[in-house]
Amino acid sequence: MNLISELVNRLNKFFNKVLYEKQIEHYMIALFRNDKLEYTLCIDKNIDEYFYGKIVSINKTSLIDCLEILYNPYGLFIFARNIDEFIDKLMKKIKKI
Repeated sequence: MNLISELVNRLNKFFNKVLYEKQIEHYMIALFRNDKLEYTLCIDKNIDEYFYGKIVSINKTSLIDCLEILYNPYGLFIFARNIDEFIDKLMKKIKKI
C-alpha cells in the first residue's frame, strides 16, 4: 500500500467520506462529514521523508486545484515526519479553521 492510500484509509476514521485525485504536483483530498464536503486537503506528491500539505475549509474557497489553494490566503499548512504526526496535526488545525 502506498502512503497516500494509507493516509486516505486512516482519514476515513474521522470523516464519513474521503476522496482523492492526483493533480500535477499534488494529491487533492476532499474530506466529507455527513455527506457534505467540508475541507480540501492538498498534499505534495513527493512524500518521502516529510509530509507537507495545506488544509482549507470549503467555506473559504471553492477551488479544487491544489496550486490555487496553496496560494490562497485561507487555510493552514501542515508539516510532519510521518502519517501519525500528520493526522494529529491535521485534526488540531481543523479545529482552528
